[in-house]
Amino acid sequence: MSQPIKITIIEDNPSFLETLTLAIEWDDSLKLLSKFGTAEIALRELSKSIEKPDLILLDLHLPGMSGLEALPGLFRYCPDTKVLVLSQSDAQRDILRAITLGASGYLVKSNDMESLLNSIKITHQGGALIDPAIARYLIDAVKRTQSELEQHPIPLSERETEILQLLAKGLIKKEIADHFDITYNTVDSYVRRIFDKLDARNSNSAISIAHRLGLID
Repeated sequence: MSQPIKITIIEDNPSFLETLTLAIEWDDSLKLLSKFGTAEIALRELSKSIEKPDLILLDLHLPGMSGLEALPGLFRYCPDTKVLVLSQSDAQRDILRAITLGASGYLVKSNDMESLLNSIKITHQGGALIDPAIARYLIDAVKRTQSELEQHPIPLSERETEILQLLAKGLIKKEIADHFDITYNTVDSYVRRIFDKLDARNSNSAISIAHRLGLID
């Protein structure tokens, strides 16, 4: 039997937190590792904890530091952890910013608990989830961004674009190095330059930004 998915919740709404806690505890494939009411406390505790969550459920509108402000710190202390945003906000700027900062998915809280638990499992398995209710915002944003890109293109080289395409297909750096018959360190240098040019913190974020800007298919 596979190990349960370890979950951390960062949520300040007591009613929603209680419902979410009960739903997770009823599912044997999930394990509630920790829960916090503020981002500041979450960051402090996660920075010290040895056991890291597999997935963090993050509210954006928290007292004090917002979820968006906390995302870089969460990834710093839990670099291998996926973050699924749960928010009442369907504001386009929040959605785009969360994804750009590396969130693996964005769902509004109006989803039923069964759908939410299923979304947790899909995200943990590597899926990227965007709530259907806010998909139209992203489509509109892509159209606007493509227009902006025509005026202010990001100067990715041909090789950088090719490497980003392969990353988007799921290849790891060693496989990309073999594909181009170059060294691993050379690929690593290309990837770091891609991150710098796109202002991305990891591969998922770079791929998301590149798709949004129309740089890759």
